[in-house]
Amino acid sequence: GNMDIFALCSLSWLDVTLLLVVIGYFVMAKRAQNRLKERCVNGEYVGKRVFITGGGSELDFETTKLRGIGAELAIQFSKLGAELVITGRNLKKLELTASLCKDPSKVKCYALDMEDPEYVHKWCTEHAKEIRSLDVLIHNAGLSMRDQFLNTEIDLGMRLLNVNFLSIFAMTKAFMPIMNNKGDGSVVVGIGSMSGIHGSGLRTMYSATKGAIDGFFKSMLCELKRPSEGLNIHSMIVHPGYVQTNVSKNALVGDGKKNFGKTDSNIRNGLSVEKCCNIIIDSITSRKTEVW
Repeated sequence: GNMDIFALCSLSWLDVTLLLVVIGYFVMAKRAQNRLKERCVNGEYVGKRVFITGGGSELDFETTKLRGIGAELAIQFSKLGAELVITGRNLKKLELTASLCKDPSKVKCYALDMEDPEYVHKWCTEHAKEIRSLDVLIHNAGLSMRDQFLNTEIDLGMRLLNVNFLSIFAMTKAFMPIMNNKGDGSVVVGIGSMSGIHGSGLRTMYSATKGAIDGFFKSMLCELKRPSEGLNIHSMIVHPGYVQTNVSKNALVGDGKKNFGKTDSNIRNGLSVEKCCNIIIDSITSRKTEVW
């Protein structure tokens, strides 16, 4: 009997904790949304250039809403007056995102696959002169998985490592010469995951790669934020929880040959993409270092 009472008390505290976390997210999202409206009026990012990977749009016909953090970030930054460069594997999906932006003429779309870090570095080095300068660089492109560790092929593990970490390293390295060091400086942003902090079943290599970029961005913050030496680049890592995207539907199974094809219930009931991006942009503008 005592054990049952203890279990109920423990469950009750867990429920309360989860409820407080959810309420906290929604309060933070509401405040961020209000500040975003003010920034739209002020045109806070007019004349600034924002680069976003994984910016393609997908329409989910169940909800008829845009799903994808990269695409939504592009749309919201366009409302703030920013010039945009978006990349992804599918040019048509990028062009769909551009068409949904406030001023499509201020959006440049480039097809770029993040699975080959050496090619990514070469591509970025070649395009740096054309892009000229960057105020915000957002590493949003990513690859996920849904399978047991014992079923995960080494090839899939390497693909996850390349997309989720090594190509981020390569791109950041290549773009350093064109990051803005004047005034407020520039911001490099990594989209991580709570799985990279706490781990998660069926996501062993995904969690490992997200843990890697957590350390990478926190370490860069120690090195790149030195205004007195003419180096003024802020580094920020974002660890979203469950957000209503197609990340699980597009995730690969262990052999890497097909998609998982289903949306996790936690994702289906998670934070909306719009609110998630409100929080991210608000955090970038206020120069936060880590966002949960």
